[in-house]
Amino acid sequence: MIVVEGSNSATITDCDLESKDSIRGILMLQSGSGDAQGVTGNLAVTGGSLYVLDTIAPLIEVVTNSIGHVTLDSVKVFTISKVLMKVDHNTRWSTSGATGNLTLSGSVIYDGDVEADNTGTAIVTVNSETTWYGAFNKANTAKSGSITLNGGTWNLTGHSNVGTLTLTNGAKIDKNGFTLTYTTLNNISGTISN
Repeated sequence: MIVVEGSNSATITDCDLESKDSIRGILMLQSGSGDAQGVTGNLAVTGGSLYVLDTIAPLIEVVTNSIGHVTLDSVKVFTISKVLMKVDHNTRWSTSGATGNLTLSGSVIYDGDVEADNTGTAIVTVNSETTWYGAFNKANTAKSGSITLNGGTWNLTGHSNVGTLTLTNGAKIDKNGFTLTYTTLNNISGTISN
């Protein structure tokens, strides 16, 4: 649906986009081909919907020595794979990993996991009035990962492994019986329930 390469940016407002038979819905990358400079890409999607209909494709993939910043604000999201973001090493373009920054906003529910391989760093922010159902780094393979709940709600759908977990503005986590493991907890204002 959308590709952002290098230090470019895109803004999508009130659009209904659908991806079929693709290995990803949104791609953030630096291919190294020389046609796009920099490594930090930005994508802001507000309103509308994003549908990814391939059975294994993530909504967002951030690859190959790139730093991808994706903000979803009041977007209806559907993925058959139940993967919101995947951060990984892809030998097609580079030998380096990537950093994926995903911000979820709006009075909506986002459903899907965040995954990363051993070269990837995943960072998630869930803002006030936003609810996220998903697991973070379920396979515990990420190079590093952090989550900030800025008044948002996170409902675990699988075991999750986080480096730094920050709760502010009355954030809520419901573990739903799953294991939540973290290295550092900054609980400024939030609750964690089983």
